Amino acid sequence: MRTRNQPHDRIYKDLMEDIDIAKSFAMHYLRPKVVKRINWSTLELTDSSVMGQDNKQLYADVVYRAKTKDAPEDVIILLNHERKITKFLLIRILEYILGSLKKLVKQGRKQAALIYHLTFYNGKGKVHTHPRSLGDYFSAANRELAEELLLDAHTIINVHDYTDEELASHPESGGLELVM
Repeated sequence: MRTRNQPHDRIYKDLMEDIDIAKSFAMHYLRPKVVKRINWSTLELTDSSVMGQDNKQLYADVVYRAKTKDAPEDVIILLNHERKITKFLLIRILEYILGSLKKLVKQGRKQAALIYHLTFYNGKGKVHTHPRSLGDYFSAANRELAEELLLDAHTIINVHDYTDEELASHPESGGLELVM
């Protein structure tokens, strides 16, 4: 476990480990459609470690798990405190979310959890000049497409899903696809 040598970190973590305070906080700041899906009577404090790159352990300040009302997935709520915001904060948040997902998959769970991250910032100054959403990293013209790609930025092409005739019909790449 990492040491908490900053007074604000200690206060935040100690208070957020109180389930009633954390529940009130989460219900206020989570998106309404997320709040409606959670069975709040199942909310429980859980292990704060997540899997980083190369299986390195990362630690969120506080992590809660709850059941959804009508689906088999759990909900994971990661709570972190920040006093300094950098242009990389949203990327780090994404690492925590993906690390939580990686941990669940590695545990052999058939259904992953819905994962939501709340960052509480109380650093100096009211003006927050760094990106507030992942779309802020992209130009206005490409923001919508970038956000869509960040959620679904992959295509897995299984050659076995296609007949030889279909592969051969692909101009330029059909030969490669057939050989492979």
